[in-house]
Amino acid sequence: MTTVRHDIEVIGAIRPEIQSQLSDYVNTKAGDANEHRPALLDASAGFDSAAIESLLEQGRTLVLLSPSSESRELLMNMTGSHIADTDAVALKRNTNGQYRFSSTAGITAQDSTSISENGSTEAAAHLINSINQPPLGARIAGLINGLAKKPLLAAGAGSLIGPAGSYSGEVRFNQKLSGVLGPVAENFPRATGKSQPFDSNGETTFYVYYVEDRTSPHYVVIAKQQLSYSAGTIMINQDCNRGCGMYQAASEIRGVSVNAGNVNLVYSSPDSESAVAKVREEMRLRQNVQGGTSILPTIIEDATSLSLTDWTVNKRSSHGVTSAGWEFIQSNLRYGFGDITQTIFNGQTVKPYSVIATSTLSVTTFAVWRITNNPKPILNLGLEMVQSFMIMANGGCRKNQDYRGGNMHTIGTGVQHHSLDLAAITRAPV
Repeated sequence: MTTVRHDIEVIGAIRPEIQSQLSDYVNTKAGDANEHRPALLDASAGFDSAAIESLLEQGRTLVLLSPSSESRELLMNMTGSHIADTDAVALKRNTNGQYRFSSTAGITAQDSTSISENGSTEAAAHLINSINQPPLGARIAGLINGLAKKPLLAAGAGSLIGPAGSYSGEVRFNQKLSGVLGPVAENFPRATGKSQPFDSNGETTFYVYYVEDRTSPHYVVIAKQQLSYSAGTIMINQDCNRGCGMYQAASEIRGVSVNAGNVNLVYSSPDSESAVAKVREEMRLRQNVQGGTSILPTIIEDATSLSLTDWTVNKRSSHGVTSAGWEFIQSNLRYGFGDITQTIFNGQTVKPYSVIATSTLSVTTFAVWRITNNPKPILNLGLEMVQSFMIMANGGCRKNQDYRGGNMHTIGTGVQHHSLDLAAITRAPV
């Protein structure tokens, strides 16, 4: 995975072991007041809020190493958003005062299974020997690059941004799911020792609106996810042995709850087997009019087509009625692997993987929640990305086997927990 090498300004002292991890991936310098360089601060013992506020006002990207619970609480007070416990987080304020976050959550969820035409399981036959997570320095460089790569959305530039004069706002969280698959275990002799880097990422934007209904003011939250799952460059692609191909990817916004009052999932998209993700909500929002402001019916909407050639989507969530989740999967495996001599193999040949399975899956999702009976709600939620790979071979290309089969491996970010202060994000008059 190639990452741009950034110059960053180190503020204060950082631990020597952290310095050595950073040196191979970023250029660290102290005392040079360059207002364009990202700034890095060891936040394991807290930080000076005023100094941090000044850096953010300059439009600089700020990287906090090992933010303590105290540091995360200070960020909550400053930004209206509580970040997940992580070894590093980058944040930046955009031109309309809203924030974008990127954290180095890494890989925490893994699961290996095997499958064969004779129904046997091979507990000792793993897809790979390990999932190698990039070093801290590489992950920090990656999250800085992630914030720098795409400019922040300016006010009025997107259809989900509330109208001028409304009590509304947004906050963004970046997710990274990257590592190296491999080296492959010796049960696949043609692939033994080979490795396959992959680099997936997602951006979830929460658009928050204070809805001024005459009888029951409340909040509406729309989540828009833009997800990119990469398989990397497939390590082996021969008729008798193919891998590692990506065959499934999933995303979930789970555990959605509120500190008091009620939260309801109103809508989520795409629907199962749909090729379009869309959202359309009508609400009463304050907005600027000639001579002042007025509360008017407002339509907030967005839509995007999904490119899912040979793939499909299942809308599902396994974590309660307020959670929103989607599984994207190769079409012929939607109901499981079934008889692999039909779904995976053509005689002794491993069927060629789909184009998406060996490249990148890019998708968009939407979800809408309504929060009532609480003028100052704190919305709690968790973000999770998962993707699955497989390596398959016939008996002739497997060690000590005479039947067709292979292994699957699922990797995820684990759940990244966040809390949103909806009144603070919208600046609602409550």
